[in-house]
Amino acid sequence: MSVVHAYQNRELARNITMQDANGDTVVPAANDILRVTIKRIGETAKLTVTSEEATSNGSSIDLSSTSLLTIMPDDLTFDPGIYSFIIDYYDTSADVWKSVDMEIFSLEERTE
Repeated sequence: MSVVHAYQNRELARNITMQDANGDTVVPAANDILRVTIKRIGETAKLTVTSEEATSNGSSIDLSSTSLLTIMPDDLTFDPGIYSFIIDYYDTSADVWKSVDMEIFSLEERTE
């Protein structure tokens, strides 16, 4: 399990690479949906970003071979701390959501 470090009020860009059980890279089809959720178990999500539509602040996921997640500073204004970073994938051909990965998300206060 890896740790995603971020700072409040600072842009975060991260490639999301999905792999199947054999370790082969899975490239989402044009109609598939990738979703990233930052939350604590039992709490409401602090941020959800999908490849369908950017957030009102411009955070987005660009579906490509590397699936680039960009989180804009105005979407990182929630309290600093440790959260879950959950990646889900909607496979349109199978009509099912698939859990891709769960990582640790560490948001630190930015004082500058």
